[in-house]
Amino acid sequence: MFTPLAPGLTFKPVDPAFARVKLISSFFLGVPALVAAVVVTILTWESFRWAALGIVVVVGLWLWYVVLVWRRVRAMGYAELEEELVLCRGIMFRALEVIPYGRM
Repeated sequence: MFTPLAPGLTFKPVDPAFARVKLISSFFLGVPALVAAVVVTILTWESFRWAALGIVVVVGLWLWYVVLVWRRVRAMGYAELEEELVLCRGIMFRALEVIPYGRM
C-alpha cells in the first residue's frame, strides 16, 4: 500500500475483518436511532405525517455508512518502524499518524 504522505514507506493493510467490527458497532447507534424515528412517527402520525421522513433519513444514512465502511477499511494501513508505529487512513482526506513506541 502506497501513500503520497510517506513515499518511502510501505504500509501493510489492516485485516478485512475490521470492517465487520465496524459494521457490528454501527448497529449500536443505528438501531436506537431507527427505533426513535419509528416511535416519533407513530406518536405524531395523525397530525404530522412528514415524521415518516425521519425513518427514511435514518435508514439512508445507515446504508451510506455501511457502503463506505468497506472503502474506509481498505484505505487503512500501518508500518512498523524501529522506534515508531505509522498509521495512515482516509479516502478523501488522507491522514498520517506517527506514534512513538515509548508512548504505547
